[in-house]
Amino acid sequence: MCQFSNYPSTASETSLLLPYYRHTGLYTKIDGLKSQLSMLHTDILVLLYHFAKHSKGAVLEIGSYLGGATVAMGYGIIDSAQSTPFVTIEPGGSYPHHPWLPTYDILTDLKSNLKKWQIDAYVSLESGNSRDEAVVNSVKQKFENKGIGLLCIDADGEINEDFTIYSHLLNPGAYLVVDDYFCGELKAVPTRNAIDALVDNKKIECLGIYGWGTWVGRVLSS
Repeated sequence: MCQFSNYPSTASETSLLLPYYRHTGLYTKIDGLKSQLSMLHTDILVLLYHFAKHSKGAVLEIGSYLGGATVAMGYGIIDSAQSTPFVTIEPGGSYPHHPWLPTYDILTDLKSNLKKWQIDAYVSLESGNSRDEAVVNSVKQKFENKGIGLLCIDADGEINEDFTIYSHLLNPGAYLVVDDYFCGELKAVPTRNAIDALVDNKKIECLGIYGWGTWVGRVLSS
């Protein structure tokens, strides 16, 4: 018999999460968030909410853009009633020609959105590149006694670099969500190659591809 699990460890268990949430008000709430803030599919935002709510460790996001996924994970942390450490990393810049989420100042709009959606008190924003020494040291300091239970990467496609830098902080069984495994952008190829290599080396395992090509899985070893 299929059984719903707060901590899915197989692809079949993970697949049960979305049908469950689609019959709740939470899915509608997250769908409204997606339309205003996120390039990710609503299904991915809901999975991030669930993984953050039940995270066995801290939450780290690399590449928040305007904060859609950040807010979804923040909601999960709030609903968990746990003091889960949460850091999001965003280098900033501008993207005025984005077809539906344009911005001339990513960091300013991100901070405004975190405040507007009332999760600014639950997340620490690191301004900079995820490989900057100051950013890496700050994350390590915040997480050194907790470990990471959920890592979400939606950045520049350099998955190997980020995984190498932060892998020692990942708890065994930590959830890993990586966008652009399939997409029309150039970064899809290095993203997919890096993920596939980590799977082949038994560092991570795949729990499915959801939304518009976002990879969802777990860490097998740190």
